[in-house]
Amino acid sequence: MIFSDSQFPPLSAWLIQRASALAMVDCNNGTTLAYADLAEAVRTLATFLKSAGAAPDDRVVIACENAIAAVTAMLAAWEIGLVPVPLPNLPSAEEQARIFDQCNVGSIICDAAYAGQIVGQGGAAAELHIGDNRLALTVLDSRRRETADAPARDALALVIYTSGTTGGPKGVMLGARALTFAIQSMAQVVGASEGDRALIPLPGSHLYGIVATCYLLATGGVAFLADPAASGPTLVDQMLRHRIDALLLQPHHVKAMLDELVDAKHSGVRYVGCGSGGLSMAESRALHRHFPAARQYLYYALSEAPRAVYVRDPYLLDSDEIPLGRPAQGMRLQIDGAAADNRLGEIVIGGPAVAMGYIGEPAATGLQFQGDAFRTGDLGEEVDGEIFYRGRAADLIVHGGVRMSPWAMERQLAHDLGKTAAVIGLAGAGKRETGPRAADCLLVVLEGSLTPLEQRAAENMAAPMANVLGLDLRVEVWPRLPRNKTGKILRHRVLEEAASSGPERGRIDVA
Repeated sequence: MIFSDSQFPPLSAWLIQRASALAMVDCNNGTTLAYADLAEAVRTLATFLKSAGAAPDDRVVIACENAIAAVTAMLAAWEIGLVPVPLPNLPSAEEQARIFDQCNVGSIICDAAYAGQIVGQGGAAAELHIGDNRLALTVLDSRRRETADAPARDALALVIYTSGTTGGPKGVMLGARALTFAIQSMAQVVGASEGDRALIPLPGSHLYGIVATCYLLATGGVAFLADPAASGPTLVDQMLRHRIDALLLQPHHVKAMLDELVDAKHSGVRYVGCGSGGLSMAESRALHRHFPAARQYLYYALSEAPRAVYVRDPYLLDSDEIPLGRPAQGMRLQIDGAAADNRLGEIVIGGPAVAMGYIGEPAATGLQFQGDAFRTGDLGEEVDGEIFYRGRAADLIVHGGVRMSPWAMERQLAHDLGKTAAVIGLAGAGKRETGPRAADCLLVVLEGSLTPLEQRAAENMAAPMANVLGLDLRVEVWPRLPRNKTGKILRHRVLEEAASSGPERGRIDVA
């Protein structure tokens, strides 16, 4: 059980000291769970799983729309040494089959919302009642892990699937020491204390949400679990109604709340935690205006190295963009292979929070994991002692020996035209290639619509990059760019659509 690790404050201590105190609140339906209720629910579920044949190191899929059910299921799995595999929403039947096979799943825990959507149900089934909620449990025939698949560096504690922004979703294997380090580190960084009341609008399958909820429960706090798709007005209302003193958000939540707050100031919030990707310095400064007493902790969000790098109070920096920040104590952050001419290199993170690899994908693991170091695939640039994100290494556009990242061009289009764009290299008359692309054409896809003046401005901005690369320029306007559930642009989908259909939507060719 992860909370029994001597390196981390045991959950049982808070179950004794705060038995009648609130542990979790479901902001969607008002359900509350005290620490004593949580302990009883965990014991009940763990006992059932064990009696149904679950054994230590078995992998258990957790597919719960209800946030309290998801947390309870994860704690129950850890209680008897199982390895949780939380699923975001529910993937397609084909993707479910791939994940179940890849993880060698022995059982599934789902709530009523997902009970009828799990493919391949079988074995015993039972319903358990937690407060006003129902946790529907389905146990499949257990298939034991092969010993050859067992990670060597640490005991496997969690398999978390990535969003698939940079390709197909991969199952990140987090060891007990890495997960414990991430939980403990986050608690120390934010200064978590007994009685903290944190609003968490994150899905139960999200690693940030898992780490945040665990550190709150391990330090005697209260987790207010909100709808990940909640609007800005809803989040502000929940913050005020529940007297929240900590906000643990994603960038789109910050943007939604800033739109709602307008000129209001709230001094009751003690700290704000958020992933730094997609958040601007202007938004960090706006957060400070609305929450003047709150410290800001913006994390470099990686499933492969959770909560390992963060920047504190970026609004104080004399910069127009937010740097990655500093590694947590015990972690390492560096740029590898930076060329002397442009200072760009791959960001590498090392230390105890690094995962052990991707389950069932030894080739990808070998490429990106080296001991306790993880090659992120992100490009970084060091400026005045700070490291700044500069896009993905795989997105580099290559032609005639010249290598350029599209990051700066996309940022300029967003800043000057207010348009989201994807700048990519198309090879061989639209043929898609993986990795840095030997391009034949520079394709600029802008989202929304353009006036004639904006079209000329987009051409003028992109033309110098095309000239340096020695490529023809093709500018297109699409109503919408393909995105994942968190709003990130799926660049591989842009490539696929541009290569396969060659869309003529608002096309502009510039020789």
